[in-house]
Amino acid sequence: MLKDSLRGIQVLIRIRLFVFSKIKLLILKVRLIIKKRRMIPIDKSHKKLILCLFPLFSKTFPPIGLAYLKSQLKKDRISSICIDFNNKLYQSVSKSDLYLFNEVDDTFIESEKMDKCFSEVIKPHFKIWVESVVKIRPKYIAISIILERNEYITEHFVREIRKKIPSIEIILGGPMCLLRKEAYIERKLGDYIILGEGEIVLPQLIKTLDRRESPKSIPGLIYLGKKGIVKTDEPKFIDDLDSLSFPDFDDFDLKEYESSFVTSNQSFRVPIIFSRGCIGNCAFCNIHKFWPGFRTRTGQNVYEEVRYQMYKYNVNRFVFHDSLINGDLKELTTFCDLIFEKKIKISWSASMRIRPDMNQDLFDRMYNAGCRNVNIGLESGSENVRRDMFKPFTNKQVLDTVKMINKSGIKIHIMIIVGFPTESDEDFQDSLNFIRKISKYVNSVNFGPSCMLTEGSFIEQYPEKLGITFDNDGNWFTKYNDLPKRLERVKQANEFGKGLFDVKDRPKKRIENMERTLLRTK
Repeated sequence: MLKDSLRGIQVLIRIRLFVFSKIKLLILKVRLIIKKRRMIPIDKSHKKLILCLFPLFSKTFPPIGLAYLKSQLKKDRISSICIDFNNKLYQSVSKSDLYLFNEVDDTFIESEKMDKCFSEVIKPHFKIWVESVVKIRPKYIAISIILERNEYITEHFVREIRKKIPSIEIILGGPMCLLRKEAYIERKLGDYIILGEGEIVLPQLIKTLDRRESPKSIPGLIYLGKKGIVKTDEPKFIDDLDSLSFPDFDDFDLKEYESSFVTSNQSFRVPIIFSRGCIGNCAFCNIHKFWPGFRTRTGQNVYEEVRYQMYKYNVNRFVFHDSLINGDLKELTTFCDLIFEKKIKISWSASMRIRPDMNQDLFDRMYNAGCRNVNIGLESGSENVRRDMFKPFTNKQVLDTVKMINKSGIKIHIMIIVGFPTESDEDFQDSLNFIRKISKYVNSVNFGPSCMLTEGSFIEQYPEKLGITFDNDGNWFTKYNDLPKRLERVKQANEFGKGLFDVKDRPKKRIENMERTLLRTK
């Protein structure tokens, strides 16, 4: 009797356990269904979004703009593929054709030269690029146009790819879009032009287009609507740069990119940014057109990215790719202290501005944190000329700064603009004399090419304020200098520099061509 009772209890317990397990399994299934519904699905078509850049651009680093876009798209669960066609060209052309990547070569600017170059040098490689994209059959292509030099091949590619994939939608972004705007739509280069920061606009645009909805509510866009060109609200910019995901360089072979500074057995460097915009507003520069105001990341966030990229790509060399490293001295100090305190062994280079509030202690901190090279935009050794450039620091402040940097052990590279509109013969000589004075503290100097009227800069927009007029060939001149005089000054400066530094000579013809580079508008 007792056995029967125990057996009955056991059966009852088994039944209850069975029912309980079924209920538990049902609850888990329900939770999984809810979780899946909450997740943002990844549309397979998103894998066919290509982010790319066409020649001509720097051969030294992978394009950090594309890497930022890729990581931000991934954050929005949109998969993409980055292709650096500029690097593909550099890796493919013969040694005799590497002249194209010379920083002062004008081939990609002069249409006649570029037509010939494209036909004789680039076309075979270009066909391979088109075929590779056709195999992927992307739904979207987002192209970054950073410089005027990118436009020629971009236009050829767009025309060719539209023939191969008529349904493709082409999105253009980058600094040149802020200058060209509707012109790119009128020239049929792109279907959508992004005027703001792509990390904000591109994910929104892709999602909107996939839903087959109108993008008219997305700020910072230009596109062709049913009734003509549509321009949406003014672009929004990212206030908190720390909110951005770290750049994703997975699609780039970092070892293919050259490096101008070799400080270890590792020959490649990873680009990184500390800020966007600039605290200055130099008369010859147009950065304020692309980055309104100045925004900086925290030193903590930059430190975390360095650690992340070190372990992900096995890299210990970095280059800060923004306008200046010292826009925010507090955050720069935080970054340097973290690198030093955590004993992170890296080396890095950066550009900086002369700031009287920087001291020996900060430069020592920078060196201890791995800084080995700084580029300083001195632009002129004449205080009068620098005042007209809106760079009002004194020669004494420059001298004090380079002494401190030199004492810290950091190498100094000075950049000079020869032939600013108000530069007289006396100013030019003063500039050379000052370079001689600081030469024992400086490692190299870059003279030229001569001053250009960069599109969107103060001197290009308001030439009359500096007494600029133009000759029949479109060359600018003032009462202080003209094209022949500027070319002669560049030649003289380079000859002068050879006695002090390792300065590369710049052929007269190339300098003259670069003189005309940004005079034209389209």
